[in-house]
Amino acid sequence: MSGNYPATGRGQDLLDLFDELYRKTPRPGAPPLPIVVLVDGVNGPAALDQVQQWCQRAEPYRLICVRIDLAPDDTRTTRELLKTLYSKLVNYGSHPQFGSLKFPRYQLGEWMTELTLLSTNAEEQLAEIRRLLCRRKDVEDVIRPFNEITSVTHLVLNLLPWVNERLLRLALARRGLLRRSIWTPAIDWYEDQEQKAGLAKITHIVRYVNQQAQEDHPAAVAEVDRRLMRAFLEDLRAAYDPARVRRATSRTTNCVVLLGGVDHGAGRDLLRLLAEERLACADGGGLPDPLLVLAVSRRPLPVEAPAAWLPRPANEHAASWLAAWRERFDRAEGRAREVAAYLNIDVSAGRPSYALRRRTAARRIPVPAQLPKRFGGRLPARLAARLPSTRTRPVRLALDEPLPTLEEAVDVRLQVPPAPPEQTRRPRARVAGMMACVLLAGYLVAYTGAAWEGCPDKPRITDPAAVVRAWRTPLGMWRAPNGECIGVSDGSAPFSAATADVERLIHEQNTRVVSIPRQVQPPYVTVVVLTMLSTASGVGKSLAAGRNEIAGAYVAQREYNESVLHTARPLLRLLVANTGGNSAWADLTARQIVELARTDPTVIAVTGLGQSRDTTKQAIKLLGEAGLPMVASTNSADALAETKLYFRVAPRNRRQAAVAAGYAKQALKARRAAVLVDPDDLYSANLAADFIASFTRTETGAPDPARSYERYEYHAARPAEVGRVMLDIVRTMCRAPTERRPDIIYYSGRSNEYPLLSEYLGGSDCRDWKGYTIMGGDDLTNLPTPPEATFPLRPKPLIYTTAAPPGSQLAARGPGRSAQFHAAFRQSFPRDEPNEHTVLAYDAVSVAIYAMGAAYQPYASQEVRRGDVLTELGKIDLKHPVHGASGTIKFNGGEPYDKAVFLLQLDESGAPRWIGTCGRIPSNPTDPDYCPPPE
Repeated sequence: MSGNYPATGRGQDLLDLFDELYRKTPRPGAPPLPIVVLVDGVNGPAALDQVQQWCQRAEPYRLICVRIDLAPDDTRTTRELLKTLYSKLVNYGSHPQFGSLKFPRYQLGEWMTELTLLSTNAEEQLAEIRRLLCRRKDVEDVIRPFNEITSVTHLVLNLLPWVNERLLRLALARRGLLRRSIWTPAIDWYEDQEQKAGLAKITHIVRYVNQQAQEDHPAAVAEVDRRLMRAFLEDLRAAYDPARVRRATSRTTNCVVLLGGVDHGAGRDLLRLLAEERLACADGGGLPDPLLVLAVSRRPLPVEAPAAWLPRPANEHAASWLAAWRERFDRAEGRAREVAAYLNIDVSAGRPSYALRRRTAARRIPVPAQLPKRFGGRLPARLAARLPSTRTRPVRLALDEPLPTLEEAVDVRLQVPPAPPEQTRRPRARVAGMMACVLLAGYLVAYTGAAWEGCPDKPRITDPAAVVRAWRTPLGMWRAPNGECIGVSDGSAPFSAATADVERLIHEQNTRVVSIPRQVQPPYVTVVVLTMLSTASGVGKSLAAGRNEIAGAYVAQREYNESVLHTARPLLRLLVANTGGNSAWADLTARQIVELARTDPTVIAVTGLGQSRDTTKQAIKLLGEAGLPMVASTNSADALAETKLYFRVAPRNRRQAAVAAGYAKQALKARRAAVLVDPDDLYSANLAADFIASFTRTETGAPDPARSYERYEYHAARPAEVGRVMLDIVRTMCRAPTERRPDIIYYSGRSNEYPLLSEYLGGSDCRDWKGYTIMGGDDLTNLPTPPEATFPLRPKPLIYTTAAPPGSQLAARGPGRSAQFHAAFRQSFPRDEPNEHTVLAYDAVSVAIYAMGAAYQPYASQEVRRGDVLTELGKIDLKHPVHGASGTIKFNGGEPYDKAVFLLQLDESGAPRWIGTCGRIPSNPTDPDYCPPPE
């Protein structure tokens, strides 16, 4: 095998080759770097280890070197592998001489592929892309109403962001110095690249690339990968080009990338893309890229190359290998040119010598042919490689004049060439100008941080102290395309006016927590409450659910902090994260929480988790992959999570539907049911399916011929049609023959659309229909109660299942810690009544606090680790329950076992009344006949 391409079993040969390449920084007109392939899957990793050590031991600074090892079962795509390479280079840190690498073109390209466009119309998509591009700069129109401006200074400060936003849009539309200053050359580069395809504007390019990234066709996937590779290499070329980056003169060595296991899959495809782009750049006379790639493969690359195309060097020296490769590369044409981009080196002759970890300039002593055959005709390698001594110097010089002397053979390490001295004109003027720019930029950053401390409904200018606070790293709040304020906050700025009072209380509690020094109290822990704190319209039942969620979490936080203040237990800080109306942005907010947790080790758990929707399911997956334990409060869909890090305190839909079906069959004697379902809503579809399964089957699971159902669908995601569809459903039921009219109407949807059903049932078409009952699931807990109720509840009361009874009934005969919770809640919110969301949020945070307390070991560590919290959550089982305000909490595989389900009835005035319970609580020692078995 080694007869067709260079072979080496010596570390010195590999070192000589590496020494020839790592300092070959790109120059205009120079040939590209070869893709060095170390052919041998056994000894190849050892060779990479040796190269990695040389890079780390270089003097006076280490070389930029990243390594990626690919396993045979690695499932990463080429795009994911390129993203891994980009992440390693970016996170490598700032080099003492080179600085840090920036990848604006690649970052913009990756952003294009991951973008989610909500609009369907082409023009609307282009407008949305323009908004999202401006959003990448964190700019928003935050001008204050003129009637609130009290001075000229306030007027000027409010005009700054307005002017900044206009400048952004102007820079986005036209080329020039303004665009390059704000957006970097990335946009200009993409417009130049795609001009041949007729895409002259960046918005059209983003739309085209995004559509291509959504396709599964291999050609589309390859084109996206090729575009990202081109952007990645162009960023590297720009970083080493003195004409574009001033610091490029300091970058005197190439970036080293070590790839292990590139025999197949994404690793081989990545090298193929790299070879294609290098050839295209060489043909165009561009600047070569500074990426020195050494890969390990079991066979030469590319695999389809015939043996005749492989290099045949004249001798075994590294310089000759490289010269032979360059000659072959220059002469190759067509398909052979792509093959010529690789330099295959056979390392199967032996493991590279670890005695050469330090570079030595000595060569082997030549062995005379007349040497006696004392060792069987062959001198041992350790003797042949031994350095000459001073006594043999005359003999050595006579044998081989070019051999180095002993003084030249001292140990040396790879040397990083120093940067050339910088030529500076008028240094004082330059320093003064830089200082002025820094001060101006600092002031603008401080002001922008103060103005963007949240995105409240009516933005305001804060006091000077807020400007100082803005220097700290923001938790991250941003405005979605539909106008909602999304992100993570410590309560310092409200997500909406409806939740401002509760967020203010949380912020006050957090301020007390972080202000206590570590000498007085152990380090605090952080729990993130993920819920819905805004809607696109500013109104809606989901907004009330979010407010109740953070109110219950705040009660748990305050109660715990007051109990452990000035003790040896850590305090609790709460962060609130907004998923938007209908949890539309749950997955994006979850990504933000993951990024926050990477930099903040105090984040130990996430509670809440919003509604049971597909976006919530994706958010749970992201949080689980990041290793964040979760305790959901009101999520009840059956198959919502596939991770062992997910726990919930609410009974799932299957149990709630079984309780409702049992009550309908036993107490109401119902035989026919009309089931209203929103098939686009995960919660509604799951709850309806569970109810139908329980209603139409006997206790043994056999079909019940005495009972039947009709299924009616509506789509809440189509607000222009939902009213008409709901009216048609009601008319169909009302005009049906008496023998086919349902005994119960089971509404499995959300509380937002229920008033339509109630109103239409009270219409003229249904006045003669009296023999029915309306039932529903726990989302109807969000219906307003008197005096806020404004929709008609006649002609029939509503019965629905929930995980907690309301208000005073909870305090009077509720389970577990109900009375304690109710007293604490009324102390914080004397004008409000707690409902199911409030109680379950309190229990979810309490469970997280319980696990944190059990995981905290002050004698071992002052910090609480997420893995320990997860372990303690798993110990909450049938033998070790936690008593909450909603009942006893016992986990069985993350699901609550035999959790109490309450039946509530809204009378004609809209007031809820507790009418039944399934599950063990003190006031309910035995279950009624309609209750299903515990699960």
